[in-house]
Amino acid sequence: MASHKPIPLKFAAGVVKTDSPVASNGRWSDTYNVRFWKDLPEKWGGWVALTATALIGIARGATTWNDLTARQLIGVGTHLKLYAVSNADFIPVDITPLLSTQTVANPITTISGSATIAVNVPAHGAAVGQYIDVSGATAVGGVTANGSFAITQVVDANNVKVVAGTVATSSATGGGSSVVISVELAPGLVSPASGYGWGAAGWNSDYWNTARAASNISFNPRLWSLSNFGKILIAAPIDGAVYAWDPTTVPTPRASVIATAPTHVSGVMVTSDLIAIAWGTNYGGTRNLMQFWNSAQGDYTNWDTTALYGSVGAPSRVNQVGDGTRIMGGIDFGVHIALLWTDVALYALQYTGSQFVFDTTKVGSNCGLIGPHTAVSVGTVAYWMGPNGFYQYDGSVQVIPASDEIWEWVVQNLRLYYGVKSIAWYNQAYDEVYFAFCSQAAEEPDTYVCYSRRMQKWWNGKIVRTTATKFEAQDSRPILIGTDGILYQHDNGIDANGQPMPWTMSIDGMDVADGDLEIDVRGLACDMARQVGTISMTISAYNRTAVGSTPTDSQTITFGPTSELVDVAVSGRELQFDFAGGTAVGDDFRMGVLRLLAKSIGGRP
Repeated sequence: MASHKPIPLKFAAGVVKTDSPVASNGRWSDTYNVRFWKDLPEKWGGWVALTATALIGIARGATTWNDLTARQLIGVGTHLKLYAVSNADFIPVDITPLLSTQTVANPITTISGSATIAVNVPAHGAAVGQYIDVSGATAVGGVTANGSFAITQVVDANNVKVVAGTVATSSATGGGSSVVISVELAPGLVSPASGYGWGAAGWNSDYWNTARAASNISFNPRLWSLSNFGKILIAAPIDGAVYAWDPTTVPTPRASVIATAPTHVSGVMVTSDLIAIAWGTNYGGTRNLMQFWNSAQGDYTNWDTTALYGSVGAPSRVNQVGDGTRIMGGIDFGVHIALLWTDVALYALQYTGSQFVFDTTKVGSNCGLIGPHTAVSVGTVAYWMGPNGFYQYDGSVQVIPASDEIWEWVVQNLRLYYGVKSIAWYNQAYDEVYFAFCSQAAEEPDTYVCYSRRMQKWWNGKIVRTTATKFEAQDSRPILIGTDGILYQHDNGIDANGQPMPWTMSIDGMDVADGDLEIDVRGLACDMARQVGTISMTISAYNRTAVGSTPTDSQTITFGPTSELVDVAVSGRELQFDFAGGTAVGDDFRMGVLRLLAKSIGGRP
C-alpha cells in the first residue's frame, strides 16, 4: 500500500434528502439513531422507562408543571383517559373527568365461568369503549368488581357489560347496597376519520341512503391541550370542554369541568400573564373555529365577557382571527406575547393590560400549523412544522435554515391527512428541535427530522412516539411516550431501555475529479473519538451506474475499538459508505476522521 495515500473521510454535518447522490456529493444521505454534534456523527442518546404501569390509550398531549412544592408533575391525555404522573413515584394517577356519579344497590350480575359481568347503571348514556368506575362493591359470584372498566356491550339505557379481572365462580346478582358508579368522559378517535353519511361529498354524487365513496367531512382524533395555571392543571380534549385539576387536594380528585368556560373548544393554553386562552370556541352558542376567548386575568374560572375588568386585571374577552379556516394551536411566547396559528397563518397576541386585553396582529401568512402539537418555543424563537414547510418566528417569520435540504423528502413520506398527529419537542442539552410525523404506512408518528440550532443542519431517524414534554427544572431531557403507554426519558444512557440500540448512517457519491478518475482503495485507517463494540462499514463502488443501483464492486469490513488499519480491496469511480453498529448493550461511538488508503488508477477511456 506504499503508493496509496490517505484520503480523509471528513464530511459536512447533516443529512441531504432532496438531492441526487451526485448532487449531494460528500454529504450524509441517511441516519438512524445518530446525531451530529460539533460537526461529527455520534450515537443518539438512549432512553429509560420512567413508568412501570402503562397508560390506557394512545397519548395525545402532555405537559409538565409543579404543585408549588418540590414535586413536579406530568399531565398526559390519551384518546381514552387523562392522567397525572408525579416525579415522586412515577405512578400514573387516573384523573379522567366524570360525566355522572350515582349510588346503585346490587348492580352487578355475574355468569358462572365468565369474566364478563353486567352492571346496572341507570340512564348511563354511555357507549362501547367508554369507561365506568366502580367502588364500594362487595364480592358477588366470586367477583369483586371495583375499578375502572371499559364497556364492551351496551345492553340498554340502564345496563352495560364489562370484563372483570376474575372469572365468576357462580351466577349471582349483588354487590352491596351502596355501590358508587361513575361514567367517564367519552373516548375519542385514535386516528382521523371521514364521515360517509348524510351531508358527505357533493349533492347527487351517489345513490340515496347509501354511504358515500368519498367525503368532505372529517373527524379529529382525540388530541389534548394541556397547560397549568399555577399549581392547577388546565386540560381540554379537542372539540370538548375545559377541565381543571388540583394536585394538592386529598383524596386525589378527578379533573372537573370549568362551568363558566366554553363548552366546546379546539384547544386551550395559559399565558405567563395568567390568562387562559381557549380557541375554536362556542361563544354565543355557535361554534366558531376562528374564535378565541380568554378568561379574566388571574382567574381561570371567570369567563364573563360583560365585565370591564377581572378582579385582578384584564377581563374576559372574545375575539377572532381572519386568515384560515380554523385555529390549529397556540403557545405562550413569554414577554407578554402569545402565539396562535391557523392552518395558514400566524398571529401574535400582545398583552395590553387594558380592557381590550390583547392587540392581535397577523405576523405571517402561508405558514400555518400542520397539527396542534407541532410548535415549540426556545427562548425568544418559536419553531414549527406547517403544511408547506418548517418555520421559525423571532419577531418575523422565516423558513428554518437549510430545511430545503430535507422538506421535499418529508412531504413525500408524510401520510396524507395524518399531519394532525405530528409532534415537536426540544432537546436542551444538544440545542436540537425535533419534528416527528406519520410516514406513509404508519398509524402513529414513527419518523423524525432534527434541526440543530448550533450547526443549522438537519438529520433524520425513526422512533415511534406519540407525544412529548420535558421537566422545566435542571433535568430537562425530553420525555416521550410510546404506543405502549410508557413514559420514556430520552438522552438517558446509550441503550433502548436496557436493550441494544442499533444505529446506521450512509453517505453517497464520493469521487475524484467528478468521477473522471477511478479510485483503488486498499485500506481504512480508523479514527474514533470513542467506540464500544464493533462497527461494520460497507464500501460500494460504481463506475457508470447510478449510486444506489447494483454496485460494480463492494466489500463489508468491521473494526473494533483497538483497530488501527483494516485491509480493503474495492475500486470504482463513485464510492458509497454505509455504517452500522449498536448490536449489543453498551455499544457506543463518536466518529473522528477515518481515512481511506487509496490511489487513482486512471481516467475514462
